[in-house]
Amino acid sequence: MELDNQSPETIEYKAISGKFGDVRYFITTLDQSDAVENIQFADDIQNSWSFSERVQRKLDENRANTDIFRYLAQGGIRFFNSIVIVLLPNSNDQREFWDFSEVRSQGKTVEKWVNLKLYKNVARIVIDGQHRLLSLKRYWNAHTGKEPLSSQQMNENFNCSETFDIPVVYLVFGDLGRVGHAGLSETVRDEIIKSTRNIFTVINKTAKSIDKQTQLLLDDSKISALIPRKLLEERILEERFIRWSSTSTSLTQSEPYLTTLDLVSQCTIELLKDYPKQALKKSFNSPTERNIALETYYESHPKLPEIGTKESVMRLTGMKP
Repeated sequence: MELDNQSPETIEYKAISGKFGDVRYFITTLDQSDAVENIQFADDIQNSWSFSERVQRKLDENRANTDIFRYLAQGGIRFFNSIVIVLLPNSNDQREFWDFSEVRSQGKTVEKWVNLKLYKNVARIVIDGQHRLLSLKRYWNAHTGKEPLSSQQMNENFNCSETFDIPVVYLVFGDLGRVGHAGLSETVRDEIIKSTRNIFTVINKTAKSIDKQTQLLLDDSKISALIPRKLLEERILEERFIRWSSTSTSLTQSEPYLTTLDLVSQCTIELLKDYPKQALKKSFNSPTERNIALETYYESHPKLPEIGTKESVMRLTGMKP
């Protein structure tokens, strides 16, 4: 955050600026306190039901306060991609609320770098990343003592003493709302809402989720992904017999494989279905947690210690006679 040359009504940030057609964007970081206290959800804005219904999915508070919060609070390597924000004035009468100027060094313009100035009384609305923001707010409340961690969370090594720099992207539409351009439109707020709806639709319509096989290869937090990958890494399951690089979860007769990575994962889930809270639904985010989980549910099994999960999965998948 840029502290110099601020008025009581404005706040400034150093940012990288770019244009994507008619959309100008500013990439910057916010202190966690700034992000959780000043970025808002569309539902926080009064008289904006038509806006909120179109630019935000219904928030799954349980997901934000459990899975994502756990990811933040249990340490290890963590990262969130940028939260996308639009500036929404209170009414159409408010036509000027942001501006930017070039950054200069030794008399020369520093390409792409700008000083971004925002008016404080204009709402900053998240249009992509609302669950991340909600979990960051929960984390901040624990950090500041407003919502202390429960005894169970303490026992699970939750820790909210660390704070983060939050990556954000501000979107503006042409010069709508820019200082000195009040004459562009008499319905600035309405036009911003319309443009925001279009952006939100594109972001969510074109976003492609990772296929299940790839998730199993990349996920370091779920036992249903850790065990299949461990079997491959230790060459207990021969990689050449396992199809792991396709978006399909089933085999055809013409394919030269014995099983799929997804089936190995499903076998793991079946073996551990009696332990959903301790194993299947729990996220193991730190190396220590992952190692303990693998010792508990891979090398052995709570009810099948003489065989173990590793041996049982191989038998269920037909990879061992």
